[in-house]
Amino acid sequence: MAIGRIAGICYFMIDGRQYSTTGDIKVTLNGIQREPIVDNSGKYVGDKETAHVGQFDFELLVIPDISPQAFQKMKNVTITAEMPSGTVYVGRNANSSGKVELSSEGGKFSGSFFCNDIQEMRK
Repeated sequence: MAIGRIAGICYFMIDGRQYSTTGDIKVTLNGIQREPIVDNSGKYVGDKETAHVGQFDFELLVIPDISPQAFQKMKNVTITAEMPSGTVYVGRNANSSGKVELSSEGGKFSGSFFCNDIQEMRK
């Protein structure tokens, strides 16, 4: 039995405006990251826990009405990423990381936004 589309086209919006992606949108959910602690003999002895915020990493097309520089300054915005499976991730009060990288090959730029909480919404 087929389960439907799980990969492919993704939709990315900032404050309700949809942007043209070039492919991959990555969503890192906020929470606790655990790293193993190993002793000198190679035996696992416990965990180190580190809290981290949610993050959206994107790659967009550079088209005439988009200024990559404007993305560096964005604060307190709502990010919506609809994945190919139909699951939607929403981050409110998100801020740009401030780092935007431009690529002449393919006419695209990449950046990221972070926020305290990313909510998952299933259709």
